[in-house]
Amino acid sequence: MRKLSVLLLGMLIIGCGSNKDVGKWSRSMMADPVTDRTYIRDKLGRYLYFNGVNLADTKLAMTTTPVSYVGRPIPEKKADEFYKKLQGLGFNSVRFLVSWEGIEHDGPGKYDTEYLDYIRRMVKKANDYGIWVLIDFHQDIFSRGMFVKFNHHPKGVEPGSLESQVLSLFEPYDDRIQGDGAPVWVVKDCLPEKKFDSPAFGLPRLIGKLADKDGKANTAMIGRLVNVIGKVMGGGGAPTDTAWMKYILTHLPPHFGPDETLDLLPLTNWGVNYFTSLDMSRVYACFFASKDAFPDLKINGQAASDFLQEDYANAYAEVVKKVYDLPNVLGYDIMNEPSSMFVSLAAAGLFAQTGDMNAVNGLMVQLFGKELGDNVYQILIDLQILPPDNKPETLKRYGLSGINTSGVLGLLFSFDRNHLQPFYEKVSKKVLAIDSDAIMFFEPSGGLSMVLSYITGPGNAMIWSQPMIRLHNVPMQVYAPHYYPDIYPYIGLNQPPRMFEPQEIAQQDYTEAIQGVLKAASRDMDNTPVVMGEFGTYFNLNGIKTSVKQDYAVSAEILDNYYEVYEKLFTSRMIWCASTQNNYDAGEGWNHEDFSVIGPDGKPRAARAFQRPVPFAMSGKPISMHYYSPLHYFDPDKGEYPPLREFELKFASKETDAATEVYVPMAVYKQGFYVWLSDGWAHYDRDTQRLFYLPSEDKPGWTHRVLIRPPLPGTKNDGWSLFIGPDSEVER
Repeated sequence: MRKLSVLLLGMLIIGCGSNKDVGKWSRSMMADPVTDRTYIRDKLGRYLYFNGVNLADTKLAMTTTPVSYVGRPIPEKKADEFYKKLQGLGFNSVRFLVSWEGIEHDGPGKYDTEYLDYIRRMVKKANDYGIWVLIDFHQDIFSRGMFVKFNHHPKGVEPGSLESQVLSLFEPYDDRIQGDGAPVWVVKDCLPEKKFDSPAFGLPRLIGKLADKDGKANTAMIGRLVNVIGKVMGGGGAPTDTAWMKYILTHLPPHFGPDETLDLLPLTNWGVNYFTSLDMSRVYACFFASKDAFPDLKINGQAASDFLQEDYANAYAEVVKKVYDLPNVLGYDIMNEPSSMFVSLAAAGLFAQTGDMNAVNGLMVQLFGKELGDNVYQILIDLQILPPDNKPETLKRYGLSGINTSGVLGLLFSFDRNHLQPFYEKVSKKVLAIDSDAIMFFEPSGGLSMVLSYITGPGNAMIWSQPMIRLHNVPMQVYAPHYYPDIYPYIGLNQPPRMFEPQEIAQQDYTEAIQGVLKAASRDMDNTPVVMGEFGTYFNLNGIKTSVKQDYAVSAEILDNYYEVYEKLFTSRMIWCASTQNNYDAGEGWNHEDFSVIGPDGKPRAARAFQRPVPFAMSGKPISMHYYSPLHYFDPDKGEYPPLREFELKFASKETDAATEVYVPMAVYKQGFYVWLSDGWAHYDRDTQRLFYLPSEDKPGWTHRVLIRPPLPGTKNDGWSLFIGPDSEVER
C-alpha cells in the first residue's frame, strides 16, 4: 500500500503541473494563480495560501551619487543564500519592493536598464527556490527628496528626555528622517517654490525663526519651542537646568524661511509627518489630485497629477515587460500605503481663503468633535504648520498660492473613490496591456477615515466618506491592506524604543481589529480575495540589548498573536520584513526601523512564532486551521497535557485531483511528528519539507482533515496514518 500511495502521489504531483515549473527546486509544479471572487486558486484548481515576507531594503538607494538601486533589496551575491533561507523558514512568497526612483531617477522616460535587468534576475532567482514574487511599487512619505535632518546623539542629556528632543533639532546633524519612492525631480515639480539649493534645506523648519535676519536670538521663540515640544511631544515641563539652553544659543542656524526647507519633523514615529507636515500633504495632492487642490500647477503643460500618474504607469510597465513571462510572478501591488491625510492642507486652504483662525478651529471641531478638534487645532498652531497670515507673498512662500479650498475639503471625504481608485485602474490598464493574466493587488489609503477608525473602532470610517469598491475592468484583483497594532514608537523626537513586559502582550487578541481591517473586502468590494500585505513588529522593543538578552520574547509574543488570527481567519499574510543588512544600531537602516525576522547575525529572530506549518495549496475549499506554537496560552486543566505544536487543517470535499501541499518544518518537530488523515494517503518530502496529501473521498459535504502532532508525554497516539521521524518514515 505504501509503494502504491507514493506512486499515485508522484503521478498526480508531477503529471498535473503547468508548463511554468519551478525549475530545479520542487517536485511539484507551480500553476499560474487566478482569482475567483473570494479565493486565489491555481490553474490546477487548488486553493492557495500565501505565507509571505516583505523584502524591505529597497527603501534606501545603493548609491545616491549617481543614483542606483541595483542590489536592492538583495545584493546579488547573497541571493541564493537568502532565498534558500526564506524557503527553509516556510516562506512561499515575497513582496519584492521596487523603487520608482530606481527606475526613473534621471527624469521622465529615462529608464535605468541596469536596475530593470537586476529586478528580472532577482525574480527569476526566487523561482529557483519555489518562491512566488509580488512586485510592489513602494513609497513612504513620498520620496527620498522628502527629508529632515536631526542630531540622533545629543551629548550630555538623557535619551528621550525633553532636552534630548529639543537638542535633536540642532547641529551637529548625524541622521535624518526620510521618505522613499518617487524620484527627487517629482518633489521639485510638486513644490516649485522651494529653494532646494538653500544651505538650510533639510533643517527642521521649526528652528528657522529662532534667530532674526541679523542673527540675534529670539529668546521668546526659543521658549515657545521648548514648551511646544514638552506639551505636544510628551517631553514634560520645562527643565530647571538651563545649561543645554546655552548650547542652543551657540548653535542657532541663520534665519531661514519656509521656502528654504521642508516642514517635516524628525519624529521617531515618522508616519506622524503625514498629519503634521503641510509639504507632505501638498506632494500627495500634487500626485493624486492637483486639478482639485492646485488647478494651476502644471508639469510639461499638463495638470501635474495627469502627467505624474501617466509617468508612474509607464515606469510600472517597464518592470512588467521585464518579468511578466516568469512563472513565479504572483501579481503587482500598485502602490504602497498611499496617503490621503489632507487635514493640514484643508486647514491651510481655509485660512488662506478667509484669514480667520476661528474658521480653522471650527473645521477641526466638525471633523473630530469638540475636545479632540480643539486639540488638533492647537497642534496646528503650536507646531507653526499654518502660515502666520494670508498675504499673497506669505502664501507664495508656503506654496499655497492658487490653492482651491473646496477641492481640498473634498479630498477628506472622497479620496479613495474619486482619486485613488481611478489611479489604480489607470495603472492596471497599462499592466494588463502587457500581462493579460496579471493579478492586481491594491490597498486603501491612510487618511482621515483611518485615523477616525482607530479612535471610534476598527473598520468604522466616517459614515459620509466614499470607500473604494471593486476595481473596474480588472479581471483578477486582490485587496491587500496593512495592519500594525501595539508596536510603534512613542510620539516624539528622538525617542527610545517602547517598553513592554512579555506578559502584558502574550494574551492580546487582535481578531476583532483585523476583522475590521478586512471588512472592506466583503462590505464594499464584492468579496474580493484578501492578502494581508504587511504586519509585523519591532525587534528592539525594550532596547535592542534587552531584547536580544530576552531572545526577543516580546516580539515573539506579538507575532504569535498575529499568526494565530490569520490562521483563524484563513487569511494569507506577508510579514514585514526580511533584510540582508539589519544591524543592532540602526535596524534596517531606514529611519531606524528594526522589523527584520533575519537578525544582524544572519539567523532568524523569534522563529518560534513565525516558523509554523502552513497549507500552501489545498484541493478543496478552506474550512479551518490552527497551530499551537510554544507561545500559545492554554488554560491548565488537571490531568491534561496541552497539545503543543498541534496543527490541524480542514478543507471541504476535493475539487481537483492535484495534491494538497502542507509545509511542515522539521525544526519545529525535531523528534518527528504523527499525521492523522481523514482519508487518502500522504507522503513527506524532506528536501522541500512538504507533506503531499492525496484525499480519496469525493462525496459532497465531506470534510478532509489533516492533524499533525509531535510525540507528547502523557498522550496516547492512536490511529495515526503516518509517522515522520528525524530520519525515517512509517506508514500504517
